[in-house]
Amino acid sequence: MAVQFAGLTALERGLIMAFCRNCGKVIEENERFCRSCGQQVVGDVSAPVQKKSSKQTVLILSIVGGVLAVGLAVFLFIYLGGKKETARGNSSGNIVNGGLVALQEGLIYFPNSADNHKIYKVQPDGDDETKVSDDRGAYLNVLGQWLYYANGDDNNRIYRVSTDGSKAAPVNDEAASFVNVVDRWVYYINEDDGGRPYKIRTDGKKQLRLSDDQAADLSVVGGWAYYTNRDDGGKIYKVRVNGSKRTQVNDEASGSPNVVGSSIYYVNEDDQSKIYKIGIDGSGKTAIGDDAAAFLNVANNWVYYSNKDDDAKVYRISTNGGEPTQISDEPSGYLNVAGDWLYYADLTQDGKIVLARVRTDGSSVKDEEDKGEDEEEKEDPGDKPDKSADKRSTAPPTHFDDPALKYLGLSKKKMLSRYGNPEETGDLMGGIYFSYVEKEGLLFFFPFDHDDDSLVSSVWITRGEIMGVTIGAPFSEIIAAWGEPESTDYNEAETQSWLLLYLFPVKAKSGSEIWVIFEAQDKDGPTSHVRLKWN
Repeated sequence: MAVQFAGLTALERGLIMAFCRNCGKVIEENERFCRSCGQQVVGDVSAPVQKKSSKQTVLILSIVGGVLAVGLAVFLFIYLGGKKETARGNSSGNIVNGGLVALQEGLIYFPNSADNHKIYKVQPDGDDETKVSDDRGAYLNVLGQWLYYANGDDNNRIYRVSTDGSKAAPVNDEAASFVNVVDRWVYYINEDDGGRPYKIRTDGKKQLRLSDDQAADLSVVGGWAYYTNRDDGGKIYKVRVNGSKRTQVNDEASGSPNVVGSSIYYVNEDDQSKIYKIGIDGSGKTAIGDDAAAFLNVANNWVYYSNKDDDAKVYRISTNGGEPTQISDEPSGYLNVAGDWLYYADLTQDGKIVLARVRTDGSSVKDEEDKGEDEEEKEDPGDKPDKSADKRSTAPPTHFDDPALKYLGLSKKKMLSRYGNPEETGDLMGGIYFSYVEKEGLLFFFPFDHDDDSLVSSVWITRGEIMGVTIGAPFSEIIAAWGEPESTDYNEAETQSWLLLYLFPVKAKSGSEIWVIFEAQDKDGPTSHVRLKWN
């Protein structure tokens, strides 16, 4: 008996599928672009009904088998209990501020204003400064062994170069801005096509225009491309990364939109440039500050901004609102955050972009040195030891500093040497997983490649403790210990479970950031596991 689908048998539906006139590949219903060649769908693209042949029957059975295989992968993904893992080259907040700083594995990549903005990398303490490229770069993204950037010496075309400075090559042929590298794709605004959003593979293949809108402030998060629509007064729009489901998010002219978790933070140009946030679905619009702001960058539960009411000095305010705090004394713009440091362009330099930096809490290296001297003066060998120092601090942690950090970046070779053969392994969403849940309570994920040198991109831990919080504790206990999270989401589409998300700087990696994500089937029930992944 044939399987029924929307009134047609699977065989009948296979014979009236839409096909691309350019490459002949199947086009799914309601898609505007061909997934294979990127050609825009125009007019009637249906293939004519033909007589059935044995070859057609084999093809149709292969398609049905492929659909079942995809369904099985989705089922396995949902059964394991998590969202699709993504790897990205820089944060949303940094990209909308020019992408002047990118952070990976404790190294900071930046255009060196002391050397004509050529690209360098350096340790956060200033040691080991090394030139990566002679090109003038912006919109920096570092992912794996590659650095991507808009090349100011070649009409702002997108280039990539190995992080050791070798193998430089262009990725596209057009002037680009707001470059986002996510997984195997590069998303950007094509300035040679009227500022429209595009994507292209990191190897330079399969270019696709995502929308006909003239766009700016592009951010790609969670399978959506968010942007301000210059054809509609700068309102925020979003579109699926396959070019479908274009949707308006808000109704105001918006500046510096940052997509963080389930919220978008932006400057409301229609309300005196005040800072607002809104859900990614357009709900819950809220003002979180009264200052006239510019150059927003949201990181670690803080909104950093140039305060136009105070000569463009840098301030920060909690993502939940409250009293803002000044953290710099000079006019500043193009704010970028890397770990514990805020980098900014000193706007007193006659229009030149000269990077300066300050701690994200407003302190500087000099402040820390002075504080250390003060502490030494206070020390008295005759003082009795403070027994209260042995007591557990009730203050929320400001860094993630836990032995579990060793799992991230662990190579497959080392993992197998340390834990032996896994209890279960398999391909999942373009990557591979290794399960040691029964014995060790660990589930490792590797992105893209399967060779022995590939590194753990995320790890799920199902038992034990994380920085004193027991895995299995309810969300209320975790919040009491760690403070308010970055966000609390309900993953209705995939796992039907609650996610409690924290973003921490990491001491062990010299300022890198890590997501710590607790998951529970019931918002008030026990957590089933915690997931660690790089931001």
